[in-house]
Amino acid sequence: TSSISPHTNASLTVSHNDIQGGCAAIANADCSGGNLDADPLFVSDADLRVSAGSPAIDAGSNAAVPVDVTTDRDGNPRIVHGAVDMGAYEFQAPTVAVASASGGATSANPILFTATFSKPVTGFGTEDVTLGGTAGATTAIVSGDGAVYSVAVSGMTASGTVIVGIPAGVAQDESDNWNTASPSSAVVEWTIPT
Repeated sequence: TSSISPHTNASLTVSHNDIQGGCAAIANADCSGGNLDADPLFVSDADLRVSAGSPAIDAGSNAAVPVDVTTDRDGNPRIVHGAVDMGAYEFQAPTVAVASASGGATSANPILFTATFSKPVTGFGTEDVTLGGTAGATTAIVSGDGAVYSVAVSGMTASGTVIVGIPAGVAQDESDNWNTASPSSAVVEWTIPT
């Protein structure tokens, strides 16, 4: 446990920190804003990376980051989603993008898509794919592992669109961070084979 000793002739400016007991607990402190008094939700007592849902995510001050500091302690980008996190590590939830392996139009059945995560994940499977569109697709079969998965979509009953997306919270990285949702869905125009 550490403490800050009060000095009658000194003041301390405290900004964008998570302080147990709050900034007001520090004698002679100028609590200029952005401070928290909340559980930072560290991964563990030994791992000071923050977990999903931490109040420290995006709560730092970008102005306090020196211009030559572009990565965190793990070598990952220092600022993600427009605002720096409090602490030495930037929260790095896995992201995912979905793309059609068949281009924008096809009559193939199944239609092949690729789901590419920003880092290796586990737990992603067939039940984690959302299907939509006017062609009536009913089935998605997922194969692969790590960061790249194939998605075979079938069950179309009419010519029209097939839309494939990946929702948030269906796959985890090695630090147990859940993925974010695919920012957009892959759309293919499907026609009944002749």
